[in-house]
Amino acid sequence: MLYQKVSGTSVGIWLLVPELLRLGAWDIIKGWTGKEDVDLDPRIAMQVVNESALCINRVRRKNSLGHQGFELANGMGRLAADEQVHLLLDKHTTNQAQAMLMNLGIQRQLSGHYQGDIIAIDPHRIISTSQREMPKKQKKPNSAAQKMLQTFFCVSAQTGQPIMATMSSTGMPTSKATSILINETGKIIRSPSLLVADKEHFTRELLSVDERHEGYDLLVPVKKTRRVLSVIEALTYKRLWAGFAIAETIFSFT
Repeated sequence: MLYQKVSGTSVGIWLLVPELLRLGAWDIIKGWTGKEDVDLDPRIAMQVVNESALCINRVRRKNSLGHQGFELANGMGRLAADEQVHLLLDKHTTNQAQAMLMNLGIQRQLSGHYQGDIIAIDPHRIISTSQREMPKKQKKPNSAAQKMLQTFFCVSAQTGQPIMATMSSTGMPTSKATSILINETGKIIRSPSLLVADKEHFTRELLSVDERHEGYDLLVPVKKTRRVLSVIEALTYKRLWAGFAIAETIFSFT
């Protein structure tokens, strides 16, 4: 059955099997679903994982994946429909998904996937079609405000490997959501590290991260305000080479 059906992109999925076994991915998925080897739920979840590996956003009717043996890589004789996937996801909470990501991150850390000591942090906002009452935000300064799903993630800057991710509604401030992300990351990466972020993370709450997480430092560009410019202009700079000079000062948000 394997040699007759497995072809095309599904061959690449089968090459991922040893890595999934090494990571203990099947046990992590079973822990999230609360089911055993003989149950269907972990196999549906594995299909979602393998779809992500192929960068496919859900399997639809008439999709060619079913003719290449893709369903066999998920341990099933057929593809799970969208409705079955939605029913599975509806059984579980966001906190359960966070716990699963935590277990995966710890396994990847033990496997040496996170080299170096620089962690990049960034949010990504996705336009939402939710029917819920949500505050609206502008994705771009010159665009109309829309409902947004906020995702927050961090990656190992040297290897590009994802470490942790979280999500929130439009109403949660960036500082609070990022603080949660850093707390979760600190349970995976316990060695001293530098967190690098963009200027929207230039807040009092986030820049006090070293007070809550020993060994973590945060590097962000400042927001260009009149007060910041006056501080910069008053500094005495040390020239290091042509076109580059540096100065240090203590900055207080008050």
